[in-house]
Amino acid sequence: MDWTAKAAAQTRRQQNRLKKFVSLGASIVISLGCVEVGLRIVWDNPYRHEGPDRVVTLRLQHANTNHQFNRAAIHPESPHAQLRTNDRSYILPCQQFENPDCTIAFVGGSTTECCAVAENLRFPAVVSKVLSEKGLKVNTLNAGTSGTTLHDSINNLLNHVIQDQPDFVVLMHACNDVGVLSEKGSYAARSGKLVGWSDIVRMSLMRLSSYSSFLGLTRNVARERLFYQPTHPEEFKPRPASEASDELDGMFQRRLRAFVRVGHALGVQPVIMTQPLSNHFTSLAPDWTDHSVQFRFNELIRKVGREEDVIVIDLVRHLETNVPRWDEHMKLFYDGMHVNDNGSRIYGEHIAERLLPVVLAMSNHHSTESLPSGESDPRANRSLPNVTR
Repeated sequence: MDWTAKAAAQTRRQQNRLKKFVSLGASIVISLGCVEVGLRIVWDNPYRHEGPDRVVTLRLQHANTNHQFNRAAIHPESPHAQLRTNDRSYILPCQQFENPDCTIAFVGGSTTECCAVAENLRFPAVVSKVLSEKGLKVNTLNAGTSGTTLHDSINNLLNHVIQDQPDFVVLMHACNDVGVLSEKGSYAARSGKLVGWSDIVRMSLMRLSSYSSFLGLTRNVARERLFYQPTHPEEFKPRPASEASDELDGMFQRRLRAFVRVGHALGVQPVIMTQPLSNHFTSLAPDWTDHSVQFRFNELIRKVGREEDVIVIDLVRHLETNVPRWDEHMKLFYDGMHVNDNGSRIYGEHIAERLLPVVLAMSNHHSTESLPSGESDPRANRSLPNVTR
């Protein structure tokens, strides 16, 4: 009986403590409510209509990632492609040489990212390999990220890529800009936004997944379900043509000029490339993919290159002129816009060929600067091919 009485007394004490805490909490809430009502009557809050900070998201790869993608449908002999990044969010391999002759950064969307291409055959890596065979030590930084537009790449150059002091920055944009401008009518969606609860939850879960294996597994399964699986060649998807829009063309052209001039202002040599499209699309290609708009944007790239006096690497004309049957399905592209291993290799070899003269000139200049007075670098006497713009 004594034990039962003690237990009952302890229970009553706990209940009393709980009631006191509840009463205290209720009193605080009521008091704060009264203060709030009183302040609203006697004080004009200067922050009443003020919004919070807007945030511009840099569309970059996450740092130190290591993912494998199933690409068995397009490369059955090598069914997986690895996508790894370093601590600066660049796709590996990069920074191949300790004391490079120069560094080339590549910015663009998924067609630069090349996630379904073998790691050593992504065209930025091929550029470094081809130039190394010419005796040049060139580091390449692949900052391509799926969904990125020209507007995003200007942000990335200003706020991230420039910190790694590249000598050249090579840009390939058209497809994603066609999609964003056709759907949204402007780049406003890429110009900053208010951070909402969904953003806070998403970023928190991303952070927690690095500490929890269970959350990491959940995130990985979700990623694999969302990531496309390359489909078979017979699955084609027609594309309607869009009407010309001077307003949208102007938005793209102005940002292209801005990119070139920002690069020059920051001491980086900008290089712009046209972006090829095949006539054979599969269901993987985005619905907004449009030959007519893409053609106009590529023409604008050529025009801006001439008027701003920068190097234009015309991948479209290279394929049309020098690669027989380039438009055959699965020869270079697995969905009409994204390259396979062979297409990426062809891109990389041509880009390296076009950049060779300027990289050689820069290498000779650096070598001459580092030589003792009166000595010359024997490479300075080598003839360089012309660089057409």
